[in-house]
Amino acid sequence: DGATKVTLGMVFSTAAEFLEAKGFGAVELGLQTLGKLERFVASR
Repeated sequence: DGATKVTLGMVFSTAAEFLEAKGFGAVELGLQTLGKLERFVASR
């Protein structure tokens, strides 16, 4: 279909680091970033 798939990942050294990032909203912030990219690409 010619589509490009973009994934966003993070690597943590410990489970505690993961939980800290998750706690401050890293998942939501990542989705916001991808949403901004989607809107930018769609406007081109």
